[in-house]
This record gives sequence, C-alpha cells and structure tokens, in this order.
Amino acid sequence: RKAPPSFARSFFFPEAPPRPRFAMGAAWRKLTGTGGCQGSEGASAPVDDSDMALLDLKAQKDQLVGHRRRMEKLLARDEEAARSLVQGGRKQQAMIALRKKKMHQQLVVDCEGHIAKVDELITNIEVARLQKDTVEALAAGVQTLKKVQREIGGADYVAKLMDEHQELSDAQQEIS
Repeated sequence: RKAPPSFARSFFFPEAPPRPRFAMGAAWRKLTGTGGCQGSEGASAPVDDSDMALLDLKAQKDQLVGHRRRMEKLLARDEEAARSLVQGGRKQQAMIALRKKKMHQQLVVDCEGHIAKVDELITNIEVARLQKDTVEALAAGVQTLKKVQREIGGADYVAKLMDEHQELSDAQQEIS
C-alpha cells in the first residue's frame, strides 16, 4: 500500500506532525522532540502557538523560494523560446513568449518581495524572543539580588557588623 502524500497525511491525520522535507532548526526539534545530541534525554520545552507560527513562516519562506526558482527556470525557458522563434521567423509567437517572460519576471520580483517580508518577520520574531528572554533573566536577577539583600539584613545591619568588627580588632590590638 502506498503512503499518502505529505499534504494528505497532515490534512487527514492531524494528530501526527508531517515529516519535514527540509531542516527547520530548533522549532522543529521542539515540535518533534528530537534533540541534536544523542545523549541528551532531558525534558524539552513544550511547543506553543508562537513556535508553530514561526515554523509555518519558515515553511512558507521555503515554499516562496521554491516558487521563485521555478519562475526563474520558466523565465530562462521563455527567453530561449523567444530566441528560437525569432530565428525561425515566427515573430508573433516570439512576442507572446516575450510577454510570458515579462510576466514571469514580475512574478520573480513579487516572490523576492514576499520572501523579504517573511524573512523580516521571522527575524523580528526571533529578536523579540531574545528580548523576552533577556527581560526574564533580568527580572530573575533582580529577585535574586533582593533576596540576598534581605538575607544580609540591610545597611544598618552591615554597619553594626563593621562597628563590632572594629571594636574586636581594637581589643585584639590592645591584647597584643
């Protein structure tokens, strides 16, 4: 029995994530639970909606890149067809091939614009995640610092300890 295509598998069996045709990086490893290291069997972070959205954006970018490549191939084929038609003396068909070439050129330009927008969005999401992690680390650091300061007892307690230390040092020097 033949396995269903990727789309059919993901559409009709949504409980199982589709197998990637390309590497997706950390988001895919999070989704599937496969890590890069063989020995690490620790609990991975759960996959949330933002991970899935980022994965979808990267998949969309890869699809756009593939579409652009196909359009570039069609562009080259249209150019070659126009040349051969002109050499064959079929001017009308050569004009049609050139119109198709112009249309494919516009599609390539549109694809590049869409790729740039998706790429910018992916970058912005990743930068925002880094900023979020940084803010969370700063908040944890502030909480730890406050806890340590509470354990120390404040400036008055430290001044009292310093005075006691000085008195004990003076007493020790008198003994010596």
